[in-house]
Amino acid sequence: MSVELICLESSQDSLQLPIRLKKASKVRFTIGATLEGKKIDLFTNYPSNQVSFDRNCYRKLKWKCKRENESLLFFDIKFQIPGTFRYYFTETNSSDGKILGEGYCLVSPSLKFDNGDELPLHAIQCQTLRVDCLGSIDELKQRIQLAHETAFNCIHFTPIQEVKYSPYLITDHFKVSSAFDSSQSFDNFKQIVNCINKEWKMFSITDVVLHEVCEDSSLLKENLNVALNLNNSPHLRPAYLFDRVLSNLTVDILEGKYNSIGIKKEINCEEHLKKLKILLKETYVREARIHELFLLDIETVLSEYRDYLTQYIRGKLNIASLQNDGDGKEVKVIQDVEYRRHKSKVNVCPFVHKAIEEAKDSNHKCEEWVNTCCQSFRQSLDSLNAKIMSDVNSQLLEAIENIINLIRIERVDEKGPKIPFISKDEPLIASYFTDILNGEIKNVRTIKQIEESMYDSRNNIYIALRSFYPKVTNSDENESETKYDEPAFNEYLKREMKVKKKSVKLNFNEKKEDSKFIFDHLKRYIETTAKIFHGFVINDVSSIAPHALTYFIDLARSVNPDCFIIGEMPNITCQSDVDLINTLGLSAVIRCSLNVTSVSKLGSFVKRSMGDIWPKYSFNDDYLYLQPRIPVINCVSTPKNECKENELSVFHLTAATALVAMSRSAIASFRGHEELMLNNKANIYTKWDAKYSEYGSIILRTFLNKLHHRISQSYNEIYVDEVDDNIISVSRHNPLTHNSVVLIARTAFTNNVDSNVAARLIVPGRINKILLQSTVTLKSGQFVYSNRFDLTLEETTLITSKKSGGENKVDFVDFKPGTILILDVSVHASTKRKNSYVLEKSLKSNKM
Repeated sequence: MSVELICLESSQDSLQLPIRLKKASKVRFTIGATLEGKKIDLFTNYPSNQVSFDRNCYRKLKWKCKRENESLLFFDIKFQIPGTFRYYFTETNSSDGKILGEGYCLVSPSLKFDNGDELPLHAIQCQTLRVDCLGSIDELKQRIQLAHETAFNCIHFTPIQEVKYSPYLITDHFKVSSAFDSSQSFDNFKQIVNCINKEWKMFSITDVVLHEVCEDSSLLKENLNVALNLNNSPHLRPAYLFDRVLSNLTVDILEGKYNSIGIKKEINCEEHLKKLKILLKETYVREARIHELFLLDIETVLSEYRDYLTQYIRGKLNIASLQNDGDGKEVKVIQDVEYRRHKSKVNVCPFVHKAIEEAKDSNHKCEEWVNTCCQSFRQSLDSLNAKIMSDVNSQLLEAIENIINLIRIERVDEKGPKIPFISKDEPLIASYFTDILNGEIKNVRTIKQIEESMYDSRNNIYIALRSFYPKVTNSDENESETKYDEPAFNEYLKREMKVKKKSVKLNFNEKKEDSKFIFDHLKRYIETTAKIFHGFVINDVSSIAPHALTYFIDLARSVNPDCFIIGEMPNITCQSDVDLINTLGLSAVIRCSLNVTSVSKLGSFVKRSMGDIWPKYSFNDDYLYLQPRIPVINCVSTPKNECKENELSVFHLTAATALVAMSRSAIASFRGHEELMLNNKANIYTKWDAKYSEYGSIILRTFLNKLHHRISQSYNEIYVDEVDDNIISVSRHNPLTHNSVVLIARTAFTNNVDSNVAARLIVPGRINKILLQSTVTLKSGQFVYSNRFDLTLEETTLITSKKSGGENKVDFVDFKPGTILILDVSVHASTKRKNSYVLEKSLKSNKM
C-alpha cells in the first residue's frame, strides 16, 4: 500500500484547493525544508478512533521518528471516514500561537454494492429525472430501466417531496410528491432505491433545497420569520422601495400611459429599450428618492455637536467620558437601522475632541468659536451627504443597466424566450418581493403607501424576499470605493439577480441558536434524505449561509458516513468559492455544458474536468506527493436549462452529450432533453421496451456511456482542439500504452448549417479505425440517428485524411451539426519503442 505524502512548509495555507483522498488512504505528514530547525506542533480535527467527528475539536498529533534517523519526524493518519478535515501547524511554545500553515484533506465517500464492488467517483454516469414526469410509483422502475439499459449507473431525482410551480419549490418537506400517488410514503420510495441498487447496480441521489421554499409552503405558515422579510431584515427596505416603484412601470404600461411615445405591451426592439431606460432614470428612480434612506439628519447631528461644544465652553463637559472611537479626520455614517429618510447619524465625539484639541492654546472659546466650528462641521456633513447621494445614484444607474439587460434577454434577443407581451403574469420587471398572505403585493403604488408597508411591523413581516437564479451580470466585488452601509448596497438593490417566481428565500440568521425553528425543521428533512439516498445535490450552494451548510452536511454524514454530497456551483471564480469547498468538504461540484456560450468555453469546460487524477506511475512503498484539485461532475444539461425544441437545439445536445462523455470526471445528463433525441414530447418519460435497443439515439447514448467508463480507467490525459466556431476535438490519452481516443463533434453555437468546413484538424499518430460515426437528420418531424461502428478511413464520407510524417491532416467534407466521429489512435511503432524506453528509465529512477 502506497503512503501519500503531505510535506508541511511555511506559509502553506487553506487558500489552496483541498487535497483529495480516497477512503482508507494513509497519509504521512513530514516537516519541509522551510521549517528546518523549528519545533513544530501539528493539529487536526480528524477524530481519533472511537470518537465522532466534530469540526471544531482539534487534537495535537505526536511526532514519530525512525531509529536510524531520529531527526526525520513524521506522523501517519489513515483516513477511514469521508469528509473534509483541516490540519494546521504552529511553532512549539510560541508566545502568540501563530499558525504557520494549514490545509484541508477531502476524503471521498465509498460507493459500494452489496457484493463489495465499488464504483469509482470519476466513473459515475448519472441521469437526472424530474419526479413529476415519472408517473405512478408502480411504473417507476420501468421508466428508470431506460437509464439502466443505456449504461447509466446513477439516478438523480429532483426533490421527491411535495412541490408546486417548479420541481424545486417544496411546499411540504415531509410529504412524498403527489405526482406519484397520495398514498405513497418515503419507505415506498426507499424500497425502489434499494431495488435498483441491488438488481441493476445503480446508485440514487436527489436534490436538497435549503435556500428557498414555495410561497405556499407549510413551513412559512408555521413561522413567518423563517423567511427573509422586511421585519427581520430591514436592510432590504431600500431594495423593496425600488422594487415597488419598478412594478408601477408595468401597471402604467398596461394602462396605456406611454402609448404616445411608443411604449406599449409589446417590447421587442432596442428603440423600446432606450425609451424604457430614460423613463426609469428620469421618472421612476427620481420619484423614489432612494438616496434619502441613507442620508444624514444634519440638523440633529449638528445640534448634538453644538451641545457638546457649548457645555465645554461653560466648563460642564467631562471630556474623558466622551466615546472617542476615531481621529476626527473622517466622518463615518451610522446608518439608521430602520432605513428612514434623513435619519442616519455620525458619532460626533471624535470631532468634538478634535475641535477642543485645536482650541487648547486659543482664547477664543466662546459662542463665536462654537459657531465657527459648527459651520465647518456642517460643510463636512453636507459633503458627506452629497457623497452618499452620488454613491446611491451610481448604484441605481447600475441597477437600471441590469434591468434593461434582462429585458433585452427576455424580450428582444433572438436566443432568448422572446416573451411577446407585458401582462400581469409576465410583468416587464419581475418583483423581488412577495406578500406571503396574498401571493403578490397589492394596492401599494404611491410612495406613501409603499412607506407604510415598509415600516409597519404588522404588515412588513409578511413581505418576504423571493429566491433567485444566478446573477445576470458580473459586478466587481472588490471595488475600492468607500461604500456607505454595505448590507443595503446588495445585489437586490442593484437588480443583479433573475427572480424565481412563487419562491421565498429562507433566513438562517448568523447563528444556529437564532434560527432554532428552521434548523429543527430542516434537520428532519436532511435525516430522511440521507437515509433514503446514497447522496444528494445541494442546490445553489452560494445562496446558503455557510454555518447552515456545515451543520446539515455534518448531520447527513452522521446518518450516512458515505453520503455522496455534491454542490451546485456553476462558476468557481474567486477565492471565497474555494474556501467554501474546503470548509464544506463537498464530494464534487456539478457544472453544466449548456451554460457555456461558445466552442472556446465548451473546450475549457471539458478540459478543466478534474475527476480523480491518478499519478502517471504508481509504485508500492513509494510516497506519492499529493496535488490539490476540485472534483467535478460535468453535466450535459439539467431541468433548469431552457432548451427550445427545434432542430439546432437537438443537434447541439447530441454534440454536447458526446463531448461531455469525454470528460475526465463523473458525467450527468437530463432525461427530459434526451427524450427530445428520442422524439418523445410527452410530459411523462418513456417506459422501457425492447424495441428501443434498436433506436439510433439509444445506441449512441449507450456507446458513449460505455466509452466514458472505459477511458476513465487509464486514459488520464486530456487535450482539446477548437477547430472552428462549431467543431471541437477532444483527445483522451493513455500515458502507459500511448493509445488515444479522439472525438470530433460539431455543435450548433452558430446558425451555420453548411456541411463543408474550411478548417483542418491535425491528428498525431496512426488512425487505426473509426470507432463510431454518428449523424442525426430531421425526417418528417422525427430525429433519425445513424450510427456506424469500426470503420476504416476509406469507408467514411464525412472526412478525408492525408498522412504527413507522423500526422494525419483531417479535412471535413460532409460534417453537419450534430455529427460525431470517434477515432482510435496509436503512436507509430518507433515512437512507442522510444516512449517505452523512457518509461522504463523513469521507473528505475523512481525506484532508487
